[in-house]
Amino acid sequence: NAVSKLVSPGRRVSLNAFLLGLSVLAVPLIRTCFGHLDWVYDYLTETPGKAAVCAHTAIYNGLLLLLYRGPLYQVAVRACFLGVFGCGLIISFSESTWTHFGWYMCSLSFFHYSEYLVTAIINPHSLSLDSFLLNHSVEYTLAALSSWVEFTVEKLTVP
Repeated sequence: NAVSKLVSPGRRVSLNAFLLGLSVLAVPLIRTCFGHLDWVYDYLTETPGKAAVCAHTAIYNGLLLLLYRGPLYQVAVRACFLGVFGCGLIISFSESTWTHFGWYMCSLSFFHYSEYLVTAIINPHSLSLDSFLLNHSVEYTLAALSSWVEFTVEKLTVP
């Protein structure tokens, strides 16, 4: 049936795309192997670092668009976005006042991705895009946005 045709590929596609999103870790890891760790803060705050992250995101989104169509693309793009876990790790291990926000990014992205993956493994017949729980309620969205705004305002006003 149509559900079983999407479940197994959806699980595999989601894992591949999540790992692809995590690959943002490659640039700082390679750089760290050939240098020192203090450059990470500069990488995150200066234009070349921001441009590298944007280019990385655009290239991999284009790659996903070439590899997958329809529902599988929708799964892949969400899972790859949740690979922001890698950006959270970069921020968490940098010498920045934003380290707590990095850990928050890690926990939030891990929660949403693991919801999808566990559903795919344990209850594959109920698997859908909603299994990522990214859009589960207006209240949740408002709470998440409020926490981001609160953290940013606090970091900008209370050093």
